[in-house]
Amino acid sequence: MGIIPADVKLPPREAGDPSWNSLTDQQKRVYARFMATYAGYIEHSDAQIDKVLAYLKAAGIDKDTHKMNTPFDQDRWQLFNVKDGPTESTDLAQKYPKKLQEMKDLCQKEAEKYGDLLMEETQFSRGFADAFLD
Repeated sequence: MGIIPADVKLPPREAGDPSWNSLTDQQKRVYARFMATYAGYIEHSDAQIDKVLAYLKAAGIDKDTHKMNTPFDQDRWQLFNVKDGPTESTDLAQKYPKKLQEMKDLCQKEAEKYGDLLMEETQFSRGFADAFLD
C-alpha cells in the first residue's frame, strides 16, 4: 500500500506477544478476525459518537457536559515524530522535555475545551491469549 515505508524501524513487541511468523495458521485467522472486528467497532463507535455530539449541539447542551479530573501529570507520556518514525518506535520525551510539556498542556486544554476524557489502556486491551484454548 505504501503507507509505511519498507525500511521503517518497527516498535518492539510487548512482552508475551508472539511474532506473526511464529503463529499457526489458525492463530493468524483468529488475530486477523480480531483486527477486522476492532476496525469495524471503531468505525461504528465513531459514527455513533458523531450522532451523540450532533444531538447535544442541536439541543444546545454540548457545552454542559460532566468532566472528570484525572491524574494527568502522573501518567507516563511519550513523544514521537511520526513523520520520521510512523511506527512510534523512538520515544523522544526525554530528549525534548519542553516539547512534551507543550503537548501535555495542549492536550489538557483541548480536553477541558471539549469535555473529553483521556483514554487509558486496560489489562483487558493488552491481550487475548485465552482465545486459542482448545
